[in-house]
Amino acid sequence: MKAIYRRGIVVLALLVIFVMILADHLSSNTFSFNTGDRSVDTVLKQRAQGGRECSPCAPCPQ
Repeated sequence: MKAIYRRGIVVLALLVIFVMILADHLSSNTFSFNTGDRSVDTVLKQRAQGGRECSPCAPCPQ
């Protein structure tokens, strides 16, 4: 029986997916905040400050 997928193609696809996830993680605000850049606004920081600021996923109350 002939294999449907070649091992090299599957490994390459998984590697590409891993690199995309890693790039997204490294460019996130939460990662910047956790690595010491305290000037970055994150949802967790807004909640710690009392939650009076607008969240990035909801409109500001008027």
